[in-house]
Amino acid sequence: MKRIAIVGGGVSGLAAAYQVAQNTAEFILFEASSHLGGIVETVHRDGFIIECGPDSWVTEKPWARQLAVELGLESEIIGSNDERRRTYLFEKSRLVPMPDGMRIMVPTQREPVVNSPLFSEQAKEAFLNESRRADELKASALPDNKDESVASFVSRHFGEEVTRTIAGPLLAGVF
Repeated sequence: MKRIAIVGGGVSGLAAAYQVAQNTAEFILFEASSHLGGIVETVHRDGFIIECGPDSWVTEKPWARQLAVELGLESEIIGSNDERRRTYLFEKSRLVPMPDGMRIMVPTQREPVVNSPLFSEQAKEAFLNESRRADELKASALPDNKDESVASFVSRHFGEEVTRTIAGPLLAGVF
């Protein structure tokens, strides 16, 4: 029988171990830290409970939910209220709503971006002119055999401000 080594006890490593165990293969899991779960961790400090790591997963992809159900965690899932769904970003010491029509980091409507207090005039111009810069953006893209980070892509298309204001906060809490 083959033995499988799984390096890392974060969510991906634990999911891999679970899958391997379902196929009754023998495995060993290596984890460098003192706990399993990677960045997912519950910390008890000074009478408070702090949940660390991602706070959600992309619901259009069903695999995370399927795994949670399979593990008997369905009753622990807290869904969002679609009628009141709104994303807020903490900017300049206050909560500012994400402009309507934003799909991830790309605006689908002009007016909400123009009227948003979330962005400087320079960032608004970058949003509004992105489609006109298609040739320039294509020329500045990495070669096909190279991967580009989301931060690099967003910065090239919209600037560092949008990367800091939207990309970082939105992607930090999502698996």
